[in-house]
Amino acid sequence: MTTKEDLVACEKWLRDRRPDLAGLNGDTKAAILQFVLVWSLFDFNRLGASGRLADVNGFIENHIPDNDDIQQHFMPLFEYFQRRYLNDKTPNHRLAALCGNDYQTHARLREHLVQLDPSPKELIGSLLLISYRLRCNLIHGQKWSGGLNDQLENFINATKAMMHIMDDF
Repeated sequence: MTTKEDLVACEKWLRDRRPDLAGLNGDTKAAILQFVLVWSLFDFNRLGASGRLADVNGFIENHIPDNDDIQQHFMPLFEYFQRRYLNDKTPNHRLAALCGNDYQTHARLREHLVQLDPSPKELIGSLLLISYRLRCNLIHGQKWSGGLNDQLENFINATKAMMHIMDDF
């Protein structure tokens, strides 16, 4: 088989097992691929290829400064996730689905997302934790329970956040 035939066969195999994938557009698939590649690079370069929550939290504590000299490119990403995971400053079902049984991360995100003027550590740490949870849900299968059709902007914004984090810290 050619590479193209192999890719088509994989696509068919996935659609046969998950018919909802037939409606998943190419942009979403590309965003997922880019997110996975960027997260993998972050994990390798910044976390020692561990992928553990403790290492993500350690990175936040040890590498994200807690001063007011924050780069402005993080704020629009933070505001996107505020709109996604809050309804009138109240965490919604999407935040619960993002965090699952990771109650520590849920509590931390709930505390930080409601803030209008978070510290750099809270703001950038929240973006990193959201990216971590998206990665966990995608790789460990939880994303299949809710589907992938409304995830395009999540993956695009999380990927942007990860690129900025790697460039800045």
